[in-house]
Amino acid sequence: MTLTLMSACGTTPAPTLPPAVTPTPAVSPAPTAIVPTTAPPTRAPIATATDPARPQDLALKTDDGATLVARQWGGGPDWVILSSNGDGRSARWLPLAEVLANQGWAVLTYDWRGTNPDAPGRSEWTLAVTDARAALTHARAQGARRIVLAGGSLGGIASIKLGAEKDVTGVIAVGTPYTVAPLTISAEDLKAIRGPKLFVASAGDTTVSVSETQWLHDNAPMPKSIHTYPGTAHGVDLLAGPDRQDFIERLSAFVAAAFAGTAGGGNPAGQRWREDLRALADALKAIHPKLFFKGNEAEVNGLIAALDARLDTLSDDQIKAGLLRIAAQFDGHTRIFFGQAAMAWHMYGLRLYDFSDGLVVIAARPPHESLVGAKLARINGVDAGAALNRIRRYVEHDNESWVRHLSPAYLMIPELLLAEGLIADPARANLVFQRADGTTVTIQPEPIDISAYRAWMPLFALPARTEPLWLSRKSENFWMTCLEDCRTLYIQYNAVQPASGSESLSAFAGRARELVRSKAIPRVVVDLRHNGGGDNNTYWPLLTFLQSEEVNQAGRLFVIIGRNTFSAAANFAVELERSTRATIVGEPTGGSPNLYADTRTATLPNSKIEVWVSARYVQKSAADDTRLTIDPGRPAPLSSADWLAGRDPALAAALR
Repeated sequence: MTLTLMSACGTTPAPTLPPAVTPTPAVSPAPTAIVPTTAPPTRAPIATATDPARPQDLALKTDDGATLVARQWGGGPDWVILSSNGDGRSARWLPLAEVLANQGWAVLTYDWRGTNPDAPGRSEWTLAVTDARAALTHARAQGARRIVLAGGSLGGIASIKLGAEKDVTGVIAVGTPYTVAPLTISAEDLKAIRGPKLFVASAGDTTVSVSETQWLHDNAPMPKSIHTYPGTAHGVDLLAGPDRQDFIERLSAFVAAAFAGTAGGGNPAGQRWREDLRALADALKAIHPKLFFKGNEAEVNGLIAALDARLDTLSDDQIKAGLLRIAAQFDGHTRIFFGQAAMAWHMYGLRLYDFSDGLVVIAARPPHESLVGAKLARINGVDAGAALNRIRRYVEHDNESWVRHLSPAYLMIPELLLAEGLIADPARANLVFQRADGTTVTIQPEPIDISAYRAWMPLFALPARTEPLWLSRKSENFWMTCLEDCRTLYIQYNAVQPASGSESLSAFAGRARELVRSKAIPRVVVDLRHNGGGDNNTYWPLLTFLQSEEVNQAGRLFVIIGRNTFSAAANFAVELERSTRATIVGEPTGGSPNLYADTRTATLPNSKIEVWVSARYVQKSAADDTRLTIDPGRPAPLSSADWLAGRDPALAAALR
């Protein structure tokens, strides 16, 4: 099976996402590891005296004498009771109630007493459970044998508490906190619910943190599932937002599976994920020219089969992590970018870098700014090195240097830490850092949306700063300056593009040639450490200049490479290695001498997750060159002490 990602040879792993191109698979059969299954069965609508599309109004009496305004659709043995947000009325459930009723289920909604100014105890949160109990009592009196309880926010608490008290078929909790004092959900409450449970939240919900929903899920026994939507909708407000249709389909599928007895796995969207898994496999096979060039076909098919077998038991984020891991098994360009909107993932507001002396904080959002310079020691009791080894398998790569470049960012994704069992609650990650004086500090950083993280800090590379020189002008595609009274011409080539601002690369190379000739400059240093690639058809003017007689001499030309020297920049580096007498300095490249690149994109049909798959083999070295990286002849690793002090050991090595 093969995948192709849309990236010219040299795109970086977190680019502006290219437009999706839906591939036409050359090979359509799914891999043998994928076993197709059918969706949970639905049943014919129950014939009742009441038309399911036309509800009847009711007045429900609670045990303490309150009257609740309610609506009922249909009747029969299978009921869904919808409990509203604490600050709203049951009418918000109407779009879902009508869908469920037309599918044949009896549906009951009601306004909890907090919306009735004349109701006794209307301000007492604990009475939300009393109100939900009245709805369940009514359903039982009407012949209900199986009941699914669904609630938003306060209604979610009532549904869980009532589900722990009564024998119900399933429970859905949407935007639900674990406590609204004095009403609190305990782990024992969750364990008492034997049927399937679905937990739903919005990533940006400011009323109830997504971490509270995650806690409910983590403390509930199987069968269970969880889904997080992007945006800020709270509870039942999801029915008024852009995710309305998916929300309706997801809850409807859960209800159908619960009544059919097929929701034991917990994830009612398992069939849709199965379709996405098949689409991923088909796209990989259709696009990639040699998918298993690493000889790992059995391993990849094992990953696919294992994920397929658990699609009905895993949470959506665990499934996304599984897809990410599958896509990471091939090369540095074939990947699922974790920061795309369809993933709806988060990051902690910390930027780590894998220096020669360990994982060190290079930037931190408030209130953790004082951690800059501290070394990550443990994640929730697990040694940082061990945690990194578990996360690295999700990182697409050509070689180990590229893994070092990307993996610190992956380590700050709570959804991946959860998938690996490194944490149980995104809000309680327990990150332990060691300061230079030996003291330690433990923090529990707040997860933030990845788009907010990227607006604050680049995901992977070292951020720009005024000193040292190599970090000062990262945003320019290429630039140059004279060093040491113009005895060294320093050229920084940051992107394989035909122009930087208004200057073409051809004009730039011509200007460099005239400068070397007129000043008789004895040394030229070309720095490729920030160059993640681009269009390898454009670098020839600079390559021609560096191959010229006045530059291409032993001891005169130096090339600095690093872990971010990738794709088209690695192509450029290997051409310099083969055609010049350059001394190569720095760290091993993140890209291989010969590599798969030029990606195309495929969009998974249900989740809309985009996958990039390499579509072409790019050979710039000899056909028998099996190296995975270009190693420097003069190694110059970067330590955290160098970075903190503003030193550049690679440039210093080139100037010696």
